[in-house]
Amino acid sequence: PITYGFSHTSVGFIGTLDSFITYDRALTAEEVASLSKTKAENLNPPDDATDVSSDADLSWSGMTEAAFHDVYLGTLESDVANAIDPYSSPGQGRQSETTYNPGPLSNGVEYFWRIDEVDSGGTVIATGDVWSFTVIPLKANNPNPNILPVPKDVLLSWSAGEGANSHDVYFGTEVADVNDAGRQVGDIDGDSQVDFNDVLVIADWWLSNAEGSEPYANPNRDGIVNLIDLAIVANDWRQPGDATFKGNQAGTTYDPGILEIGQSYYWRIDEVNGPDTWRGDVWDFTVSEFPVLSFDVGDKTGRTFDGFGAMVWSGMAPATLFEELNFRYIRTDIANAAGAIAKAVTTRAVTDPLGIEVIYWTGGLGIPIEWCSDDPPGHPYLLPEYFDEFADMWVDIATALDAEGIRPKYIELVNECDVWSNRGYMSPANYNIVVKMVRAALDANDFTDVGIVGPGVAHIDHFNEDDESDLRIDGLDSTGVAAHAGWSTHAWLWSPNRINAEGGQQYLRDSWPTFGDSVAAKDPNGDKPIFITEYATFATIFHGVEYPHPDGYSGYSASSTVPYAVRCFENTLSLLNSGANVPIFWEAKDPGWANSSRGLVNKSGVPRPTFHALKTLCSKVPVGAEVLIPPISPDEPNDIYAAGFVKDGQLVVALVNGTTMDLGKRIEIAGIAGDMEIISAVAFKQVDPGNVDECETVDRNLALNFDESSGKYSFYVTLPADSTLTVVCDFGMLP
Repeated sequence: PITYGFSHTSVGFIGTLDSFITYDRALTAEEVASLSKTKAENLNPPDDATDVSSDADLSWSGMTEAAFHDVYLGTLESDVANAIDPYSSPGQGRQSETTYNPGPLSNGVEYFWRIDEVDSGGTVIATGDVWSFTVIPLKANNPNPNILPVPKDVLLSWSAGEGANSHDVYFGTEVADVNDAGRQVGDIDGDSQVDFNDVLVIADWWLSNAEGSEPYANPNRDGIVNLIDLAIVANDWRQPGDATFKGNQAGTTYDPGILEIGQSYYWRIDEVNGPDTWRGDVWDFTVSEFPVLSFDVGDKTGRTFDGFGAMVWSGMAPATLFEELNFRYIRTDIANAAGAIAKAVTTRAVTDPLGIEVIYWTGGLGIPIEWCSDDPPGHPYLLPEYFDEFADMWVDIATALDAEGIRPKYIELVNECDVWSNRGYMSPANYNIVVKMVRAALDANDFTDVGIVGPGVAHIDHFNEDDESDLRIDGLDSTGVAAHAGWSTHAWLWSPNRINAEGGQQYLRDSWPTFGDSVAAKDPNGDKPIFITEYATFATIFHGVEYPHPDGYSGYSASSTVPYAVRCFENTLSLLNSGANVPIFWEAKDPGWANSSRGLVNKSGVPRPTFHALKTLCSKVPVGAEVLIPPISPDEPNDIYAAGFVKDGQLVVALVNGTTMDLGKRIEIAGIAGDMEIISAVAFKQVDPGNVDECETVDRNLALNFDESSGKYSFYVTLPADSTLTVVCDFGMLP
């Protein structure tokens, strides 16, 4: 038999395929591409684009077998989606080309379009998706501030209307004044006063057609610069202009100076292109004091940050990724087989020079099936009569690694011992027995330095509902506790309804005590490190939009989006604030043999948004930093979430906004005796608001303030929806 597909818990996937072809030769790149193309794609403008010119052409890539393309374009999505006749509106015809010129498009209007693929016989062979784009408005748009709250030193900005060469700015405290204001006709250069500079503009174009002049030199718009224009200037000569008119400018930002807290302000931008002016809408905002998030560098959780890491499949070693994200740990699979040991050697050749520690674990396939029960069917688990063999297996693995010069620092006995489908499933009582047996076997064979971390359960909210605790930790006796060099759990969550709801990021923090309290009961002094040996997020719905699940899907999925990356960033902070020492992300790179898209980079090594988000954190927080007690917002989870880390005169403040709103805070720092300065601030965000597929990291300039009366430092931050910010500060000494 031929088996297609593989997972770390079983061989083969159960399901159906729409079509299946086996070739007796290697396909060319062009043949592979044509097979994977099932409809028109590679559209331009991109789907949901908001910056499309009114004279834009539409283009796409067609299927290889398509001879023609039916074009549909309209302003109603339902009409475009349901259309069947390319020659009846919203149909635009049938053509052989893959480019279509729609003619002039209306500014500020959202369009929907669809391309159906047609074969040479005229049969539609693929109905296309409905895409959309919005044409740039003529008026100024996308006003900023759009944050809550608005700081007193806000910088106003906007997106220019199509064709605008300059912008008339109106700003004031009365809506009627701003709404009714206008620029003096004689104020040709737009500097808010009529003077000799305006005469000079006229002189430059005297008795000429002013077409193309900028600023426009013909205020009466009759096509010729003459005495009439000069008379208009004379009429307004030295007359006071409207107080709300702040001038004409080329840029799309305006600094109104320091504003009054509690005051409402109104503003308007008129777009100017020669003789044409497009009046803008009146926008408003109210300045308010920022809510405060306070850190004290002397108030610490008692836990340290010991380094980031990721799951790396045996034999894989993306060294560049390790370095860029400053990994200190990886977790990798191992088995008692020559091939597995050889892969471990390959991986260690990369990790050892980088000083990266390795945690080894064995998956279900590392345990022989004959050691397992099959009752109930489909749920194999390790039988007690093979516990000795299991312990010996770990000794054999350690011995084989040692023979290659690899001394394991940590092992995790099985992957997810609480999951019935794993061969390594163990009841709480059996886990207590097994961990002691493995510890004794390792010690008896001179592997006393090989530490066991566990229990490594799958879900951090998988607990005993009677007392809300982790059964496999609770079930350890004193010898079982002593057998552990560290504690481990995966941080997956059972409840999709909770994590997919708005504010679902709070559920991880709510679930931590089920694990953390059990650890504290067995290790009250916190002597053993806590490893999160798998985490990311199972969420696939963000702000009401559902995306394909990354598991079992190698194409576009939730992990391709910025909100997913932001959730993973926030989960990282939540775990560190709660008490984890080492968060190990699932996973570093998509494995070539699996249909999955959870990796920080895909199979080709192309980074996903989560890579860029975590890089702003992993590369900034120093290993060994102490974790500060986090400030708690009364509006959490619908607010900015924060974490702080301090080591050797350096403070790192990490902030994340996983909401749909742009939010602002004043970050207050207490406990600094000497000087402090901000040395870097890097943000991760969407390139364009609302476009979840494109991300960027940008440097921020933050002003640091010092209040002598309180002895506290502070700085203001504004975080757009679904964004992060990592701020690094240097300071003198602690009091």
